[in-house]
Amino acid sequence: MPETLPAGPGFARIIARLCACAGVAVEVTHSIEVRKGPTEVFALIDDPMRYPQWVESAKAVEAKGPDSFHVVLKEKGPGMEGRVVLRQAPTKHLVHLSDAQYDVDQGFELAPSGEGTRVTYTRRLDRKKGGFGLMTGMVRKGTQKSMARELEALKRLLDG
Repeated sequence: MPETLPAGPGFARIIARLCACAGVAVEVTHSIEVRKGPTEVFALIDDPMRYPQWVESAKAVEAKGPDSFHVVLKEKGPGMEGRVVLRQAPTKHLVHLSDAQYDVDQGFELAPSGEGTRVTYTRRLDRKKGGFGLMTGMVRKGTQKSMARELEALKRLLDG
């Protein structure tokens, strides 16, 4: 086994690509249609106390103020501090969550669609130290899957 990795133009591109991943956020958008109107959908996503009903990682939520809260996570850890950043009823909603390792922005855009609403959910994850590096693709796929499950849970709550 060689003690050093070979240098060369191909290797330089690989290193440059790996370095470019450091500090890069992961952003994922997913949409779904529900039968309820935008006002009803907005009321549900604007209530952090109901997060445990549809947000996969939320075990419980504790209110801290009119627009701030603490999310107790199902996995170990101190949880995340959350605050509503934008509330533009009934079409836009943005929440910022933060802990020692991550900043997470979760945004919703709601648009009338036929008899119901098109819910577009965007999540941006920023790792505070060093980015995701080689795990960026895996983090993106995991985020896509959890967001799809969360939107399905939201749909079940809204559509019955």
